Amino acid sequence: WQIKREYHVGVKKGPTRLPMELIRKIIAYCSNEGDLVLDPFAGNGTVLKACREMRRKCVAFEKSEEMWKHAKSECNL
Repeated sequence: WQIKREYHVGVKKGPTRLPMELIRKIIAYCSNEGDLVLDPFAGNGTVLKACREMRRKCVAFEKSEEMWKHAKSECNL
C-alpha cells in the first residue's frame, strides 16, 4: 500500500497519528460491520473514529489521561 502521511500544520508535536486511509483498510480487511474491534493504544482516537464511520463497535484503552481526553473530543464521545 502506498498511503501518504497526514501532517497537521500548527498542531503541537506529539504521538504519531496514523493515516485514516490506512486504519480504514486494516479494519475493512480484518472485520465486518457490527464486529467488535479492540484498540489497546487509543492515542488520538483514529481507530475509534474509523470504527464509528465503518459501523464497527470498538473498545479502546489509553494510559495517558491527556491523550484519552483528546481522543474523546476528536470522536465526540
